[in-house]
Amino acid sequence: MESKSLLPFLLPAAIVVAAILIGGALYLNKTQPISPYMNATITPTPSVIISETPLVSATPTISVEDLLRTLVLEKSGIPEEKFEFAVGTLEENIAKGSVKNSDDMGGAAWFAGKVDNAWQVSYIGQGVPLCSDLGDIPYPASWLSHCMSQGNTVQR
Repeated sequence: MESKSLLPFLLPAAIVVAAILIGGALYLNKTQPISPYMNATITPTPSVIISETPLVSATPTISVEDLLRTLVLEKSGIPEEKFEFAVGTLEENIAKGSVKNSDDMGGAAWFAGKVDNAWQVSYIGQGVPLCSDLGDIPYPASWLSHCMSQGNTVQR
């Protein structure tokens, strides 16, 4: 009887077993995270910082032009969607410009000044303003040479 040796089968069997082990390791490596921290959820924890320096919060600022636009819009009564506004001259404490309803042919002048460090619209119109509307705001005579007082035109 012939003796059969296992040697010719050993090498192919070892190759098949090695391929199964390597394939299994590669499969498990793809389904498992490389690091235990890869799927970790980071949850921030609140902390309190005590400081002697007060925190400064940013407050939104509005430009003088935008502020004047809002004030003239409110005083004029023109609907916002038809409101056309321009600043003609802007100085430290006084300003003037024009305003128009887009449905109208002409527009009007407006004058504003600071009263107690806050902007105030004194007059919007096409005619001579009331002296009482102008108050103590020092508009130059080149802007407003006259005003109305008790039905009379008064030179400023």
